[in-house]
Amino acid sequence: MGTFHDILVNLLFSLYFKFLHLVFWLWNLPKRRKSVHPPTDKLLLISATKAAELIRNCEITSASLIEAYIKRIEEINPLINAVVIKNFKNALKQASEVDSYIENLDKNSDEYKNLSTEKPLLGIPFTIKDSFAIKGLVCTIGLAHRKAIVADEDAEVVKRLKSADAILLAVTNVPEGIMWGETANTLFGRTNNPYDTRRTPGGSSGGEAALIASAGSLIGIGSDFAGSIRGPASFCGIYGFMPSPGEKSETILHLNQLPSRKPKIFYMDGIRSPYVESPHKEVIEALRKAVNYFEEKCNMPTYRIDLPLIHESTSFWAASQYDPDYPPFYKELSRDQKPVDCYKELFKFFLGHSDHTLPGIISGIQSNTVLDESVKNKILTKRDHLIHTLTTLLGSDGILLWPMFPTVATYHHQRIFSSSTYLYTCNYVYNGIWNAIGFPVVACTLGLTHDNMPIGVSIVGAPNSDRILNEITCELEKEFGGWRLPGLDVNKVEDLAVTLGG
Repeated sequence: MGTFHDILVNLLFSLYFKFLHLVFWLWNLPKRRKSVHPPTDKLLLISATKAAELIRNCEITSASLIEAYIKRIEEINPLINAVVIKNFKNALKQASEVDSYIENLDKNSDEYKNLSTEKPLLGIPFTIKDSFAIKGLVCTIGLAHRKAIVADEDAEVVKRLKSADAILLAVTNVPEGIMWGETANTLFGRTNNPYDTRRTPGGSSGGEAALIASAGSLIGIGSDFAGSIRGPASFCGIYGFMPSPGEKSETILHLNQLPSRKPKIFYMDGIRSPYVESPHKEVIEALRKAVNYFEEKCNMPTYRIDLPLIHESTSFWAASQYDPDYPPFYKELSRDQKPVDCYKELFKFFLGHSDHTLPGIISGIQSNTVLDESVKNKILTKRDHLIHTLTTLLGSDGILLWPMFPTVATYHHQRIFSSSTYLYTCNYVYNGIWNAIGFPVVACTLGLTHDNMPIGVSIVGAPNSDRILNEITCELEKEFGGWRLPGLDVNKVEDLAVTLGG
């Protein structure tokens, strides 16, 4: 039993979260629910690896594939507002060059035979969030002062994709400074969830997730600071992967070469903290669905665990992100990194005269917080103990099933009240804890709820266990069907589930 104060705090925050959901549900109730319509072109429903194979075999052309995605983007973007920079003309030109190259290539030559390894993404379109530099294109990072800044070289991930002969199709929306769990900024506006446009696709890779879930992109590149890939992936019913820190991409490219083995399966129901919302019923049901699959269909034992230190995730996240040598966010908000008076901007925002979003301003205010060094060191010592405990528990062949987020995709603006340290609400740590301790994670979709919203789980492994995570993800995808088309009713068309597996 806790003290009276602890019981009171738990009760008040529990009531607060319930009240918050009620308010946003009532606010959005009169609004018409809209979703992206299902695609009709079958080219949009094949995986990247399958598409690359068909292009190499001259069964489809790169140009026809890219034309299909351009048409799809033009259809859906007015509804979801995911694409902010179109590279369509250049993409079609490169696709035509790819098709000519393959057509004229001697099919008996070693060059042709080695295409799958030397040019694995030949002719395949990809999209990327607006925080990676692409030579010749504007890179805003959602910041108003960067609206005319053109990159003079490619980011490393772009170089790698281009070296694999992938073709850039478009750039997608991000929150201001990629520092929030909803995707909106003053340059390009707000991105909507393709399953329910009243809701957010998450952030900061929300534009990518919304576009991929809408069958508007084949491959999407994001970044993950506190679930910035995994959160949007979960909210939009696709897969998101945060690899081990420093892990080379080659370790995840050949999943079909993995040996068959039975990993140890652990699971936890969530975080016990008054400042973090308890997982909702449908979230727990999804977690148990994955657990039951391993127990009943795979005949594998599972172990429910409770790690006391993980309930201190909010402290671990805060201490892990504090770096006195890195410019605080309120400086990033300005062109020359001069401090922005965020309280003045807050006043201007409510008058409708600020160039910044409310989440951006709040993030700037929060970034001015100074953490006492002695306090930080004590927190990091406990965090390191959690790392050791969990690494030892999982070993080289264990995984932890974990709630992706306490709820399905939230309504627009709701996150500012449920994931704001100024209000002592910290739902973001369901994702952020794994960044704080450096563990690889996959956001694995498990289909749709009865309300036709995506639901999934996190699959967590010890550092450098990335291959096992992907193997487990493939197993769950086979069982539960993977990505489901927006615009369909799961209660009526279960048989129309579509998987975009690779």
